Amino acid sequence: MSHCSRLVVLTQQDRDLYHVQGGVPESKLVQIYNASPLIGAQPSLRNSKLAIAVGRLTEQKGFDLLLRAWSQIEKQSDWRLAIIGSGRDEQSLKKLAQELQLNRVDFVPSTPDIESWYDKASVFLLPSRYEGFGMVLLEAMAKGLPAVSFDIVAGPRELIDDGNNGFLVSLEAGPDGFAEKTLQLFKQKEWQDTFSINALKKVIRFRIASTIQ
Repeated sequence: MSHCSRLVVLTQQDRDLYHVQGGVPESKLVQIYNASPLIGAQPSLRNSKLAIAVGRLTEQKGFDLLLRAWSQIEKQSDWRLAIIGSGRDEQSLKKLAQELQLNRVDFVPSTPDIESWYDKASVFLLPSRYEGFGMVLLEAMAKGLPAVSFDIVAGPRELIDDGNNGFLVSLEAGPDGFAEKTLQLFKQKEWQDTFSINALKKVIRFRIASTIQ
């Protein structure tokens, strides 16, 4: 750290890790959240039984875990899942979906018009094994989508207040735990409505104007 005066990190969790485990003095650490231009946009109407997940189709993003969870969800609900993104694991994930005999999963190539998918959806799912911050989660919550996410390093815990605007699932709980919480959310429209309202309140602090002050 002798070669710089400050180290900027994305999350409070990152800040703590650099200080406690990395030995970086607190005086040299500055935490600045990413912001999203979607904050303040028209929220999704949430009038469909569509859940979406967004990200690169790689091992980090945990879509294999999501498909295994969805194999349980699909048997107990009539919701549909859209996985939006492209990447090197596309074929292996499609093969896994076939092996699991999933009938209500769509793979959608990455698109510059991701906002239209937030508008179509009613719930957002984040099955990542780890994240830097999770901009797609921030975007989804800015559109009023209740979310289910693994409680990973780093980011989701700073956006999702468990049981208030979404659900956090221990990564150790795996697909079973993710399926359980997602099904709870699907079956409780009152929770969806409450989580949506609270998500919109939560993301106000991530406005661009707040970040550049």
